[in-house]
Amino acid sequence: MEDLVSLGAMGLLEAFDRFDPDRNILFSTFAEYRIRGAMMDGLRQGDSFTRYRRQLARRIQYGLNELTQALGRAPEHSEVAEHLEMTLEAYYHALDTTQPVSHQSFEEPDNGAEEGRPLVEVLIGSYGDEGYRAILGTQTRRLLREAIRELPERKRQCILLYYGRGLNLSEIARVFDVTPSRISQILTAARKDLRETLEGLIDPYDANMYDHKSEAEAL
Repeated sequence: MEDLVSLGAMGLLEAFDRFDPDRNILFSTFAEYRIRGAMMDGLRQGDSFTRYRRQLARRIQYGLNELTQALGRAPEHSEVAEHLEMTLEAYYHALDTTQPVSHQSFEEPDNGAEEGRPLVEVLIGSYGDEGYRAILGTQTRRLLREAIRELPERKRQCILLYYGRGLNLSEIARVFDVTPSRISQILTAARKDLRETLEGLIDPYDANMYDHKSEAEAL
């Protein structure tokens, strides 16, 4: 619900920016359209099902409903497969493909298991520091990738060449036709930008817990 509210708020701000009073349209009508559109776009982006999988799921459900009404009982798998003109193997595969995906927050308590403990605590308890490091590694990589993408083009390329491909300062300098000292300055500035971007997003203690196999792998 909170995500939908946030999406709706962004749609409202977009409505403010794009509203043209000369078109003789009520702002409330225009804003409702933008808010609904922002929410629907957000839901589609977060949807784990493709359009094909949803169509397949509806086809299976319709077939089950039709057979249940016709037979007066729950149909067998073989009967549904025949009704849908599928082989039994293809029907089983379709069932697996259309199983709903359940999302579980790392931080919200799960009342269905482990006495309501958050999933992150369950993983830490089951796998110890290794489980915690794995979670931190995934989060750190994601945040780092996003921060690198936000860098100016020259800084981003230097970071990727230096850490991702292992080029030294002289090799990168030849790529951009500048001096190695200039590349060193760009890298220093880029690292400063990354630290400022990630400050507050990654706890220093958590960063120390994360077992970096290499800078390049993290990138």
